[in-house]
Amino acid sequence: MVNQYNNEIAVLASEQTAMLFDRVSEAEAQTAAQEADVSQAKADAEETTKQQEARTVAVQNQANSKLVGDPVRVATGGLEFCRSDMTIPLGGLELEIKRFHTTEAKASGFFGRSWVSIFDSRVIRGVNRFAEQELENRQAILFSIDEQLQAILILREETNAKLSAMHEKAEQDYLALENSLNELQAAIGKAPAGAKPVIQSNIARTSNAMNRIAYIMENQLANEQQALEIERRVQALEKAKHTAELGLARALKEAEKSALHKDLNRHVWQEDD
Repeated sequence: MVNQYNNEIAVLASEQTAMLFDRVSEAEAQTAAQEADVSQAKADAEETTKQQEARTVAVQNQANSKLVGDPVRVATGGLEFCRSDMTIPLGGLELEIKRFHTTEAKASGFFGRSWVSIFDSRVIRGVNRFAEQELENRQAILFSIDEQLQAILILREETNAKLSAMHEKAEQDYLALENSLNELQAAIGKAPAGAKPVIQSNIARTSNAMNRIAYIMENQLANEQQALEIERRVQALEKAKHTAELGLARALKEAEKSALHKDLNRHVWQEDD
């Protein structure tokens, strides 16, 4: 009778031990899977960060490759305030559109965004060039935005005949400006087909340019949100891994206690025999 009971206890202890070791194996497998997920999420986050940094560096390198200094001064030599046109909402802020005439114009400009500006440590400007025939005719308008979020429209009043008589240095300035803007335009994107210069009665075209700036900023924000989401995922996986490790530790402790209890029972029943 005693031997039968002892055998039943031994069988029960063996079954419990086997179940605990199954739980240990399952917890170990879950921990390994969590570690793999954490590693992959970290790799994804690092790759996304590298891509964002590479894009920013590429734009900055394109922007700084040719011209140094104030793009408005390089292109025109001077400005004379004419009027304020309008303000356009942009991400909770307002861009004020101001119109200027050139006072010492040396070169034709372009409609588009100025080549470089930093806003919240982000490059938010690119170039949106006129149609090719407008560039060839030197009839474009320089459009710039300074660091105070003031948009500047520079109107060309000189004729093509006068432009053709520009000083050689001014022509070099013009070509340098054109080349820099072309490079940025290739990096950011081309203007829509049939794009026309901004004139006093065409404020919609100015709004279009503002919307393109907002689009660039929204893309940057989306990239940052994606990086934050990856980081949140990494943190969640690390928390799950920690929970699995705690479960594994508890299972191991229970297995050790069960094995000790089994050995103790066997020793007691052997003494009774």
